[in-house]
Amino acid sequence: MKQPKGVLLTDFDGTVKRNSIFLDIVHEMVRVGLLNEQVAAEIDAFKESWEAREGSFDDYMMKAVRLFEANLAGVAVSEYDAVVERVLSREKNNLYRFSRALIQKKIDDGWFVCGISASPESAVKAFARAWGMHEAHGTKMFKKDGVFTGERTLLDREGKQKVIRGVLERFPDVPRAKIWACGDTTGDFPMLMMPEVGTSICINPSADLMKAVLDGGYDAVTKTWFVIERKDVIYEFWAFPGQISRAYRIHRVDTGLLAGNSVYFDEFRSVERVEIEMFYDTSNNNRTLLS
Repeated sequence: MKQPKGVLLTDFDGTVKRNSIFLDIVHEMVRVGLLNEQVAAEIDAFKESWEAREGSFDDYMMKAVRLFEANLAGVAVSEYDAVVERVLSREKNNLYRFSRALIQKKIDDGWFVCGISASPESAVKAFARAWGMHEAHGTKMFKKDGVFTGERTLLDREGKQKVIRGVLERFPDVPRAKIWACGDTTGDFPMLMMPEVGTSICINPSADLMKAVLDGGYDAVTKTWFVIERKDVIYEFWAFPGQISRAYRIHRVDTGLLAGNSVYFDEFRSVERVEIEMFYDTSNNNRTLLS
């Protein structure tokens, strides 16, 4: 395998995709009856509490995880795969515009793009193929005789770091400056702060992640960018000065890579450049992270 010009490592849920692949799967399983009415009622109660901003998203997520784990054993793999296909068909284009443009730009530039998520691996790989990425890793779910056993190997913080080191070992000639990582919560913080990573991008970060970066010392703040996408405006600011550096609109993102076909490592596709309207730039160089 030839050496890429760079490596982009990215979380999925809340970083590339606007919501959680895992939660999409859980709610679809409820809808088609793979999870019973009692489970549905419990999940919906936590969802409604979070949407009303009375409860936390973490509580909602952890409740869904516990109920999923408790009810996974015995679910037919074929029925679960059908759920993933429906979720993929409905949700594959529900992406942040910045993240979609970044993935396509790096593929266009000859970078290796790898997705890393705690969501179920079969779904993670399906979304990665739809987005034209080269590789993806997620939580493994074990099966036997056509049904799930209920056992899982969660891709947690330490697991993500192990996966990343395995990826980077294959590309020893890629300089640190061209190894980028993207995330949105403190679950991604260890990945973002790995010494092998040259640029960290916190996309619509949680308050806890922003605080962790800003409290992380010189090395953390001098390699980190925050990207906030709100309505049709994208704001970029470098953690070190702590002020907005650039604000711009993306008018068009070519969607040729979102057709569901895999992009193989030796077959980089050329995509059209993203059209950007810059209307605030304190760096005065008219460049963005997408440049």
